[in-house]
Amino acid sequence: TYATTSGADSSFQNKVKSAYLSAADEIVSKIKNDGYSCALAQDQYTWASTKNALTMGDMLLMANQISPKAEYVEGALDQIHYALGRNSLSKSFLTGIGANPPAHPHNRIHESTGAYVPGLLVGGPNFVSGGDPDQTKYLESGEVPPAKAYLDVVPSWSTNEYAIDYNSAASFALAWF
Repeated sequence: TYATTSGADSSFQNKVKSAYLSAADEIVSKIKNDGYSCALAQDQYTWASTKNALTMGDMLLMANQISPKAEYVEGALDQIHYALGRNSLSKSFLTGIGANPPAHPHNRIHESTGAYVPGLLVGGPNFVSGGDPDQTKYLESGEVPPAKAYLDVVPSWSTNEYAIDYNSAASFALAWF
């Protein structure tokens, strides 16, 4: 906000812009170095990794408002592609959307009634299980790379849970395009 506010201290505003654009350029660099054009580094496949990838895409769209660059817009679109299935699992992380969406999201409505709610962004790969026993057992096999540490089962709250903040990151990017 400060970077685009009229009447702000121009010296500090330029520092804010520079720092923000530097962060955006680092995201673009990660995208260029990833085989699936994902903004996540190996150690960033943690809780809510899909939301985090989309949030980095949202940051690129905001950077584009400060200093328009095609690579910012393309990088943001790459994160949508990642969330919709251009990833190492060929998995969409939005329920009911794409060729291979989550079938068993960690969702109380789905769990108690069997009703499937489309359009929910689930967390995605989480290499740091945080106590989810299903995920911990899966990871302890030692054969799962971080980008594939995902379970499509109802109890896997660490990979298959959705949240409103996850959907907000997706909504911002989708609305842009």
